[in-house]
Amino acid sequence: VTFLGVQITNSYVTPLQIRIRRDIKMLHDMQQLVGSLQWIRNIILIPPEIMSPLYNLLKGKHPWEQ
Repeated sequence: VTFLGVQITNSYVTPLQIRIRRDIKMLHDMQQLVGSLQWIRNIILIPPEIMSPLYNLLKGKHPWEQ
């Protein structure tokens, strides 16, 4: 079953496509990057210490988001 961009089966839930964008210019770009990393962080073992600065960028207080 596909629902809201997520594929759901009896044994797992996965996004249809994970796209890691390196060209970050807007806050929305950063939100997409962090969202993609959230899906894979437990698989590739990204520790909270690395994710924490990314969460701070989501607060929207940087010049590149305008």
